[in-house]
Amino acid sequence: MLLTMEHEYRNQCELMPSPERLEKVEESLDNLLDIVAERDRAYHLLESGKTGEAEPYETVNVLGEKYTRIPKAFPMPERLTRHYQLKQKTLGSWIYPFIRLKKEKQLKRDRYMRINEREEKEKLRKVFPNAKTD
Repeated sequence: MLLTMEHEYRNQCELMPSPERLEKVEESLDNLLDIVAERDRAYHLLESGKTGEAEPYETVNVLGEKYTRIPKAFPMPERLTRHYQLKQKTLGSWIYPFIRLKKEKQLKRDRYMRINEREEKEKLRKVFPNAKTD
């Protein structure tokens, strides 16, 4: 109703009385949604021992990269949609060198981190010879 009033006042080029009501109503609705979500979570925990929310899971895209995905509700199964089917097509053999280079880059980064960590431990051993370093 407030949005209708706001729209009508805009059409008439007038100022809406006390426009802060919109923000207050929006905040109240957010609070209500939080309360309902908390109640649903508590109900599901009592009934099944789980929160009932969609749990994020790790998956791999077509480039071989791992990422975390949060399941969403779809009007039809996602795997039947055209967008999903296009997304799942393989890109071909031309992508393999790029995947290999990306893995190589990650391995170099990991090796660099291990070397730095080892060097830091060596420095600490020289400064504090009696200290335990794990």
